[in-house]
Amino acid sequence: MTSRTELMLAVLVALTLLVAAPPVLAQDATGKVVGTVMDPQSAVVPKATVNVKNVSTGIVNSTTTDAGGQYQVLNLTIGNYSVTVEKEGFRKTVTKPYSLEINQSLRVDVTLTVGATSQTVEVNAAASQVETYNSTLGASVTSRELVDMPLNGRDILDLARLEPGVTDQNDENGAAGSFSIGGGRT
Repeated sequence: MTSRTELMLAVLVALTLLVAAPPVLAQDATGKVVGTVMDPQSAVVPKATVNVKNVSTGIVNSTTTDAGGQYQVLNLTIGNYSVTVEKEGFRKTVTKPYSLEINQSLRVDVTLTVGATSQTVEVNAAASQVETYNSTLGASVTSRELVDMPLNGRDILDLARLEPGVTDQNDENGAAGSFSIGGGRT
């Protein structure tokens, strides 16, 4: 009888832990494209149609600008994206492709020019690669970089030093991986 009670108690504890544990969220390999649509006088353009196209796959995600001329397209897989904006009374504007990285908020502001909607304007100016929308630091290390990299001592934790915000730390502290992330102490 006691083994059955112990079994029931073990099952009850396991179920309690499963229900009470917070959900574990993995890092998504997605990003988002945000921006503002303006006219030639820098006034915002509300209700403009914005299409964000993955140039590799051809998948298009559509949205419209809000009253402040702002738009955002969320949960985009990493890749190269071009932005097309259309609004009655303005020329259709298409940007060049921009690279979207993991967990990045890519800002692509578009200025429309007055004209017929049948006319298309291609924008080839470069957008700022400085993250202005999100204060998160991050980078992607590709397999080619890993293969080409000489790992002195074959310590896999040395790869952490490739990321922004990671610096060498006191080697005498005895912790695994003697580096500091974002100014934190080891």
